[in-house]
Amino acid sequence: MNQDNVIAVLIGLLNDKSNLDTRIAAADALGYTGFTGGRTALLQIIEDNQETEDLRHAAIRALGRTVYSSK
Repeated sequence: MNQDNVIAVLIGLLNDKSNLDTRIAAADALGYTGFTGGRTALLQIIEDNQETEDLRHAAIRALGRTVYSSK
């Protein structure tokens, strides 16, 4: 599985509103990969005031891990 496929799967999980824990794990995983391709999806979560505080915090942490990444 290449980088683009990994990002697509994680973004799909991040946007699946059926399970909050899975969404938080997907946000964390996007951060751990360091791949910059997930930044837009993370920013959307951060900016959406309808999202839970826990998910928004996970997205903020993840975004911080990708800021200096060149992946």
